[in-house]
Amino acid sequence: MGGTDVDQGSPDANRVGTSGPSEPERRARILVADDNPDMRRFLASLLGGQYDVETVADGAAGLAAARARPPDLVLSDVEMPQLDGFALLRELRADHRTQTVPVILVSARSGEESRVEGRDVGADDYLEKPFTARELVTRVNTTLRLARMRRAVIEQEQRASVAEAANAAKTTFLTTMSHELRTPLNAIAGYVDLLELGLYGSLTEAQHGALKAVRRSGHRLLGLITNVLNFAQLDAGQIEYQMRDVSVPDLLADLEVVIEPQVRKKDITYTYLPHRHDGLVVYTDPDRLTQIVLNLLSNAVKFTAPGGCVTIASSVSCAGEEADVAWNRLHVVVSDTGRGIPRDKLVLIFEPFVQLDRQQVHESQQGVGLGLTISRDLARQLGGELTAESVVGEGSTFSVVLPRWGSEARRSVDGQ
Repeated sequence: MGGTDVDQGSPDANRVGTSGPSEPERRARILVADDNPDMRRFLASLLGGQYDVETVADGAAGLAAARARPPDLVLSDVEMPQLDGFALLRELRADHRTQTVPVILVSARSGEESRVEGRDVGADDYLEKPFTARELVTRVNTTLRLARMRRAVIEQEQRASVAEAANAAKTTFLTTMSHELRTPLNAIAGYVDLLELGLYGSLTEAQHGALKAVRRSGHRLLGLITNVLNFAQLDAGQIEYQMRDVSVPDLLADLEVVIEPQVRKKDITYTYLPHRHDGLVVYTDPDRLTQIVLNLLSNAVKFTAPGGCVTIASSVSCAGEEADVAWNRLHVVVSDTGRGIPRDKLVLIFEPFVQLDRQQVHESQQGVGLGLTISRDLARQLGGELTAESVVGEGSTFSVVLPRWGSEARRSVDGQ
């Protein structure tokens, strides 16, 4: 469009609305490209109260200004010398610095063909002259709002992608380190066996005692490594589940053999109370269920004084009520007569890296505070829950509740 340039200062770079009191958030910057000085002044006056406005007299100057300092929005006339609005838009979209800047094209050319042409070259909006001030402001506000929403979504996706990559890298690192640490630990255990067998000569009683201490330390370290790896895999969603029908009585009965050395060492009475029906079958991952319950039993023994009792029992229910036939929930309950957990600390026990009364546990039995965190997460992954009740001086009770037919989400993943 023609006309005489009567802008104050440089006709190619007139900034309006940059003065005034500072605001909590940065004001959006709008670049106006129009060869008509009267239109530039009008647009600058109209938008300057709300936005920082920079005006230029043609498309070439607009492209240079946008590349030098990418604005939040470009408002460009279509008919301009040197570089028209369509050409300016193509150049902006081709430059990685400006390709996401929203652009509104303004033109005296009316009709569907012009609007389609504007959309085809990537315009966010197309405004036909004549237009009202209210219409223009509304279009600008809407375009900027949509642009902010798009940026927020992109930033969120980028953060999620970075977090996912970081989790994958962390899990890969921990898996590699776990393997590298287990190899020498297994070698140490192997040499301990050879020494105890007398392959390198007879040993004194003191040397046998030292080897037992080495074996205990190696076993403890291996357990710590395994817990850290399990926690990392759970956190990254990389635990694999093998769901199948599991005989509950058989699984729980087999745990007595595993826990028996710890029970005997502390002179604790261990009792297994099976459900009155022997045919209890639940659809779950037997290894993960074993891991959960065995951790609860080990904790019960650890925090129960010599001469105390540890009990494991199973039951079934439906809608919260005890049932025998139409049951849909399995309950595995581990209780002890240990020192108990204060009420105000009970909510903390499932948090990672939390160990209550660490000073009251022998160093050989201390862990990293991940066992209960892992157990609860596994129970939830299997569609259930792990809860705890405790009375100081009387003992604690941990309850694992699992669905009879397994987690629906887990079943769908496994193709059941």
